Amino acid sequence: MVMINRFVIALVLLGCSLLVQSFSFSSLPSKRSSNNRQHHHQQLHECSYLSVTYDNNNNNNKKNEQDKSVTFQKAFAACFVTAALWMSPVVLEQSNFPIIISSQAVSAKEMTSGSSSRENKNKDRTAAYARNADLFVGGYTVEGTKLSIIPGTAPGTTQDFRVAQECICSATATKHGIFASGANLDNAFLFVATLDDKGEQWTAEQTSVGATPPYKATMQFGATAGGPHTAIGSTLSKSGATTAFAAEQSAMGCTEGTAACETVFGKHGLSWDMIRRRCGL
Repeated sequence: MVMINRFVIALVLLGCSLLVQSFSFSSLPSKRSSNNRQHHHQQLHECSYLSVTYDNNNNNNKKNEQDKSVTFQKAFAACFVTAALWMSPVVLEQSNFPIIISSQAVSAKEMTSGSSSRENKNKDRTAAYARNADLFVGGYTVEGTKLSIIPGTAPGTTQDFRVAQECICSATATKHGIFASGANLDNAFLFVATLDDKGEQWTAEQTSVGATPPYKATMQFGATAGGPHTAIGSTLSKSGATTAFAAEQSAMGCTEGTAACETVFGKHGLSWDMIRRRCGL
């Protein structure tokens, strides 16, 4: 659209230029004719009739020149008014600097608002981690199903399994989550619990330490920190054998075999002081 408007403006200005030239050329013969007549009548000045005719023609020529000048001025003015009207949309289209400033101001405001919102969410999550760290300390039970496969063979049948006692012995809250350590009779593990972006759902990841084969599991707690939860994970051996498992696990606390945690932690050299403080043992 801008290119079209510029093209039309160029045509209008070209027309104005041609109009000026046409008026200039059209005025020349009139001037030459007037000069010739003046010279002729100077030679025949003795003829009064011709002298009167000359005077009338001279007056008419001056009047015609004045009329042409007025017409030229009107035409010239019309050309530039037309050009100005055509230039207005281009100027308006190109003068978008205030719009850009306004758009940038809105974007800056949105960025500031978004940054403030994220900071508030981070602060809320950090506070939630500090409030709920103790709720992930304690004992819990595990019951689930697993399926194993060895490379080059068909998968076997599913098998039920049970872990008599797992315990989390200590937990520390940071701005990134709740970091804990725990154990069962077979191995120790690391545990990290976090809230989702809305601050509504708890998720945790468990990674084995010293297990053969090692395993990793993801736990879903829902809205209750340390409450009843599910776990889904897998093991991977050096030979390539893999076991996938899913389990239902009880709430973490003082009622799910916590007294047995002393034995569990003792086997792996972990302290159970935090459980004792929480559960009064």
